[in-house]
Amino acid sequence: MITLLYDLLFGSVLALAALFSVCPLAGTETVPNEYIVCTFGFCTLAVLARRWKTRGRLILAGCTAAAAAGVFLAVPKDERLLFLQSHLWVPVILLGSILCVLLVWTAELWRPVKLLPAVPGMILLGVFLAQGRQDVKNAVLFILLYLLLLAGEAVQRRWEKEGSAGVKTHMVYAVLFIA
Repeated sequence: MITLLYDLLFGSVLALAALFSVCPLAGTETVPNEYIVCTFGFCTLAVLARRWKTRGRLILAGCTAAAAAGVFLAVPKDERLLFLQSHLWVPVILLGSILCVLLVWTAELWRPVKLLPAVPGMILLGVFLAQGRQDVKNAVLFILLYLLLLAGEAVQRRWEKEGSAGVKTHMVYAVLFIA
């Protein structure tokens, strides 16, 4: 359970940082709530899919495909093309969320991979600061939260702890104070 929360924590913070950074750069003044909910939902589904066995993954994929088909078929026949055109953001957010979660999983094998998003994050913070933009507060929030999580994890790895609590357990509990 702790590993699931840990993966969800890092994956969703990274995906939300990417979402809130890309949307203003793409010209969107505010990020719609649907984007945020879909990003967190897709991250949750990706984390759950990793933890489940093959049968659970197939059931999850089938339920997701059935829900998407149901929404598509609920739209009147003559408006379906317009519906698809207006919802092209869903596969983009799905792909971005899955890539962020995959990056977190890859970092379990080789820890320096977690530092890869930190470099563009710091560059974006510099660009936003130089431009004096006020519409990117959420992007700054999630980029800084990701950087603080990385710093907190580095500190946790270097501390000698009493008891059997691992780094992931400490990070799941510490995120409340870091945030």
